[in-house]
Amino acid sequence: MLAFQATAAAGDLTAPLTPPGGEVEEEDEGGGAGGSAGAAATTAAGGGGGDPVGAYRTWLAARFRSYRRALLSHCGGAGAWPALQVAALRGLLEAGRGRPGPGGWDAAFVGAGLEALLSGKRGGGGGGHHAAPSTGPCAEALGELLARLDCLDVRYATLGALARSAAGLGAGDGDTGRTLVDVLARLPPAAAGLGGGGDGGGAVAPSPPPKSWCGALELGLVCVGGSPGRGAGHPPLKKRKNTQRGATKTQAGQQQQQQQWAAAAGHRAATRRAWVAVLAAPLPPDAWAAALAALPGAVPGLDRPEALCDALAAAAAGGGPAGLCALAALLDLITRRGVEYPAVYAALYACLSPETATTGAAGTRARAWALADAFLASRAVPAYTAAAFAKRAARLALAAPPGPASVALATVHNILRRHPACCVLLHRRGGADAGGGEGKEGGCVGGVERGAVHAAPSPSLLDTDPYDAAASDPATANALASSLWEVAHLARHWCPAVAAAARGLLATDLSDRVKNPEADWRAGLGLTYASLLDADLARRVRKAPVVAGGVGGEGGLFGGAGWGGWAT
Repeated sequence: MLAFQATAAAGDLTAPLTPPGGEVEEEDEGGGAGGSAGAAATTAAGGGGGDPVGAYRTWLAARFRSYRRALLSHCGGAGAWPALQVAALRGLLEAGRGRPGPGGWDAAFVGAGLEALLSGKRGGGGGGHHAAPSTGPCAEALGELLARLDCLDVRYATLGALARSAAGLGAGDGDTGRTLVDVLARLPPAAAGLGGGGDGGGAVAPSPPPKSWCGALELGLVCVGGSPGRGAGHPPLKKRKNTQRGATKTQAGQQQQQQQWAAAAGHRAATRRAWVAVLAAPLPPDAWAAALAALPGAVPGLDRPEALCDALAAAAAGGGPAGLCALAALLDLITRRGVEYPAVYAALYACLSPETATTGAAGTRARAWALADAFLASRAVPAYTAAAFAKRAARLALAAPPGPASVALATVHNILRRHPACCVLLHRRGGADAGGGEGKEGGCVGGVERGAVHAAPSPSLLDTDPYDAAASDPATANALASSLWEVAHLARHWCPAVAAAARGLLATDLSDRVKNPEADWRAGLGLTYASLLDADLARRVRKAPVVAGGVGGEGGLFGGAGWGGWAT
């Protein structure tokens, strides 16, 4: 009977963990005299053996605190084997739930352990017997954590740990920064499992049913959705104080924290704080680019994404693939949040380079042309800005592979159709005297007759073109004074698809918006050398070509001067 009572009393470790007899001394985890110190503490607290139930409860509480300190210590990646780190993470999540009762969640303890795991720093101090050199959390432990992120309480604690770890990140913690970005990019959307969207700007995908690691949702103690502190599972804090006078401030704070991790607004705020902290941290270049690549998908799920404007503006001004990712996030802020960023067209103009638009990766090229199409969709864009983008696209198409060249020509087609004031670039006569020449329409484009598509290109066009290709701002590029002579030369392109697109652009009356719809620029994304070869090999030849005069000699395929030293 005494053993049963002692077990029941020891199982009630809610708080206070120290008995009324006095304070329990913390036990050293290093071993050695730990048993004697624990026995002395137990004897002192239990009143010399007068209360065996209290002594057992005190001893068990001390062992439980020592166990929690060991979990925090081994979760740190600086001194734990992978198997031990995984076991410590599992024990951390198990020890964090069920306190102070069924459905309880010790968010502070779990958050400290996750911070130690992500930052690679020991959370409890002290050394262990199973220490091994390590620079961060192992892949097995990260996989174990990612598998638990479908639980709302674990996800909320992870977001807080990410923000705190990023705030303490140093310049030499490159591996830790990559870990933080990797975990943040793999987090589910802020509204997943909460039944709420990001900002109401579009359709919300169906969310899976909500889950909690502590079991509060399954027991009906917490209701998902709503704002923190106003969940249906708990009355407001002031009413709770009036109706439950026996509840302490600590218990009220724990209930308030439970409602925060179960509320959609709480998750959106925690996601925003994590992103702000990560983008402000000194990340290595590859981690910075990975964070910006994942950011556009996370912006709709933030409560105040305007807090990211400074970081996004700095990234967009840097150009390159990272600048394109920042511009994609800024596009969402501009169109849905009303953010004003006057330098957005200058940033996009700088990002349209051969590195991103023609010779970069397929995903980077698609993002670059998609952003150009989205930002230039409005007819309120000034004509000089639209003309500068048309010239930049046409100039990129001159030295681009067939696929990007087709996309660039389709972009020029759409720009001229949306902005009729730029159609003068197609009809202006002469490239050298475009700025102050005759200004006649029809006839030629940039000194090349519209019908004579096989005329030789003029080598002086690049020198006499008033368009400044090196300008960083489209307003200073002087594009309206130039002409689209690049399209006339692309009409003699070696690729039939590019040549046909250029000739069609020259022959189309873009002022008639009814008969001439917009071109599908996405069709050129799949045009590669392999697809061109496959299409050429699959084409049926009705009549074999005949070469007059044979291979060499007078009138042959390789006849004429300029072949000295070669025999045919």
